[in-house]
Amino acid sequence: MRTGESATASVFTLRSRLLMREPGDLVANGCVVVSGGRVAYAGRWLSRRSEGSVTHLGDCLVTPGLVNAHTHLHLSHMAGTIPRPRSFAGWLFQMAPRVWGSSARSNEQSVHQGADASVAAGVTTVGDIVARWEAAAEHARTPLRKVVFLELLGLQPGKAREATAAAERRLRELPSDPLLRPSVAPHAPYSVCREFYQGALELAGRLGCPLSTHAAETQAERDFLMDGGGELFPRLSGLARLPRRWQPPGCSPIELLADYGVLDTRAILVHCNYLSQKDVDFLARSRCSVVYCPRSSHYFRVRHHQWQQLRRRGMVVALGTDSLASTSSLSVLDEMHFLARRHPEVSPEELLGMGTVAGARALGLGEQVGALRPGYWADLVAWKLPSLKADDAADALIWKRPRALQVYVAGRCIRSQPEQGRASFSVAEAGPSR
Repeated sequence: MRTGESATASVFTLRSRLLMREPGDLVANGCVVVSGGRVAYAGRWLSRRSEGSVTHLGDCLVTPGLVNAHTHLHLSHMAGTIPRPRSFAGWLFQMAPRVWGSSARSNEQSVHQGADASVAAGVTTVGDIVARWEAAAEHARTPLRKVVFLELLGLQPGKAREATAAAERRLRELPSDPLLRPSVAPHAPYSVCREFYQGALELAGRLGCPLSTHAAETQAERDFLMDGGGELFPRLSGLARLPRRWQPPGCSPIELLADYGVLDTRAILVHCNYLSQKDVDFLARSRCSVVYCPRSSHYFRVRHHQWQQLRRRGMVVALGTDSLASTSSLSVLDEMHFLARRHPEVSPEELLGMGTVAGARALGLGEQVGALRPGYWADLVAWKLPSLKADDAADALIWKRPRALQVYVAGRCIRSQPEQGRASFSVAEAGPSR
């Protein structure tokens, strides 16, 4: 993926018809001053506040870059290759050989394909789960901001120490990239034992990042952990992945994570599709965040998700797309649009907040990205929305889902689509404030 040219100067100003500093905070005739890759000023256009070259974006809405808090970019080459399954387990066990049987080159190309699609959709930050090492390393060549989670799998307690040590060596060998933060992702409570989780928690602590894990994604997972029932047990037994004399813990995935100590940390719990009221109570008392992937949940026929109750209980609930193996795009706006159609009672500002501020907080990047405030990184998007009115800007963005006209990460333009009438001019040429 070509990352575009760096700004010619470390200080510059962008003007636009509307500026959204964060969802619910709109400024007409706005501007953003960028200095050293960070926001120096975001507010109403005043010539005396501008610095460096000034680019007038015209009829645009400028917003914080969107945050995709859960995806698998290295699976982008699998788009449309797996028929919609009758069950989650059927899909999972179709996926596994394709993931591990694909070439290193295919995984590397998929990371760039996914990064290109993400940037085109206005995503500037991703929480990306990688099962293959080469996919993690390839991220250093993409212009996105990313938290890269190396996935761990293991139900054999005796292998946990060696596996987490190997993961740490790999993560510390990642190519240098100021936009990349490494962490670890124990796959799920049904595929990772206590010792693996505890090793992952310690490793995430040393790396200074939250860990990410799938949790309560499917009813089969709950059945397997409660009493060994459902379709996961025979499949895992057939693959010789279960320890001898394995016994089900007799509790839900969320209760098991609480027992492992995961809920005492700022871990990211992905999906949480099947929750009892007891699970919700556990989560509401925890320090964790939840990432909801609406279209992926729909793909797997999840009838009801308790994301609204979790938000009312004070939890951070962010949005993710999951992979192109279970959804049609890597657009966070598409996730918002999906929810807006089904939940008209939820304001567009709330949905945008889940795809910006909440995503940043979940990934441990709060007060760094997700809003355009002084001191935050200048990760922003300019959207072309003609005849735009401040009162319906958020609604128009979600319902029209325009392509991103310009995308910046840390003050660097990584996407620019030519637009007639746009002009760049110096401060001296800018004229008086209007």
